[in-house]
Amino acid sequence: ARGKPTMTAATFFVLLASVSAVLCNPTTQQLLANDLNVLNYALALERLEAKFYADYLAGDTHQNDFANFGGGVTYNYIKMIGAHEAAHVTALQTTIAAYGGQTIPECTYNFRDSFDSVEQFLAVAQKLENTGVQAYLGAANTIFNKTLLTVAATITTVEARHAAFLQYVSGVNTPVYPFANYTLNQGRDGFDVPVGPAAIIAAVSETTFLVDCGTIPVPVQLPITLNPAVPNPLQSALDANDVVTLNYALTLEHLEDKFYRTYMDAFTLDDFQNIGLRQYDFISFQLIRDHEKAHVDFLKGVLQSVGATAVEECTYDFKIDLNGDRPTAFRTFIATATIFENLGVSAYDGAIKSITNKVYIQAAASIATIEARHAAYLNYLNVSATSVQSGPFYANGNPFPANTDTPLEPADVIAAAGAFITGCPTGSTPTGPTVLFIQATNTTSSPLGTTTSTTSTPVNPTTGSNSASSVVIGGMLAAACVVMAML
Repeated sequence: ARGKPTMTAATFFVLLASVSAVLCNPTTQQLLANDLNVLNYALALERLEAKFYADYLAGDTHQNDFANFGGGVTYNYIKMIGAHEAAHVTALQTTIAAYGGQTIPECTYNFRDSFDSVEQFLAVAQKLENTGVQAYLGAANTIFNKTLLTVAATITTVEARHAAFLQYVSGVNTPVYPFANYTLNQGRDGFDVPVGPAAIIAAVSETTFLVDCGTIPVPVQLPITLNPAVPNPLQSALDANDVVTLNYALTLEHLEDKFYRTYMDAFTLDDFQNIGLRQYDFISFQLIRDHEKAHVDFLKGVLQSVGATAVEECTYDFKIDLNGDRPTAFRTFIATATIFENLGVSAYDGAIKSITNKVYIQAAASIATIEARHAAYLNYLNVSATSVQSGPFYANGNPFPANTDTPLEPADVIAAAGAFITGCPTGSTPTGPTVLFIQATNTTSSPLGTTTSTTSTPVNPTTGSNSASSVVIGGMLAAACVVMAML
């Protein structure tokens, strides 16, 4: 069950016949309408964030306020966060229009005393960013279109990076750790907390920042219902591929878990302090270590709960010489951690489209945002600890290198991780998932307003290109379920 699901010619025709005999519920139009609701829901939150930063940054009147919070470096990153939120607004508006929808009216805002002090600004900014993370996670299981799901994932992890950075900056003077969930005071267990749209809208309304606002749409989960009377090999194929995806994630989590267990036992608080870091950072690394173990335990538990075999831990060479110069070994440890965490973000963002089970989608997204928090914090160490700058750090110290993260395909992730893997137990060789998914189609029009073809393929949200290796399984039916496999 760990390898890529295979399909014989006989299975193909059975699958073709069964899918062609099954009608979808809900219809294509209902699914599209709900996806547009998700986009408009996200747009309302992104507009709030974008306006918050735009108002604060107007006239550059606060650029000298961060003397005790990282100075000009922090202020420039605040400006970058504001630019990211504005870019998210533009991207969502453009996407809604491209899918034939209408954007909801923009609200008017009053941020009241949010800008009275840098401490108050940082507190509100943290709350907004963490609320954004929770909102995207809470809506992840309502998105049907796989392209939109990937795009949402890459925005969500950037929101988590913003939140971690803001919490780290606030922790200069008080122990606010980058990975604790600000709103619910959670995060030590290694998972962000999804919050449903209705609760998010209520929480945002309670801030009284929205002065004049229309109705914000509440997306709902619309599960695909297949006719139980029809033999359905489709579901077993989807379930098997979900297992492959979970084991793919577990392979990466095993690597990170072993890495931190090994070196957090080897390095001490003195090693952190010897290169200018603090006890705060030592504790942060302990939290990262605990998070990665929690991810391993969670994924193993899910796999066991469905009767699947979990891949085992491999053997590794992390290329850190503990017998040589200790500061060099320690810098290499931080540099390697930075690479692993950023790779983990791209891996989860790239794999989320391979998952069918809605519970797994939300769980994977909740892990991805914690990986993103780790990555932002580790990236930023390149700037905050001068003596670490000689290390081969990822993204040159930028906590959030772009307004969206870059999803990577499993083959690319496995190749990168493989540089540190020396061997694996039988049956645990790293394997990437296939994209097996249900695609609702219509005989007359697609969400983009053009004729839908059974030979069309999903668009890669990063490159904008289509995969020529995609195969469509199923017939053209009005509001039919077509299974598309990107092999």
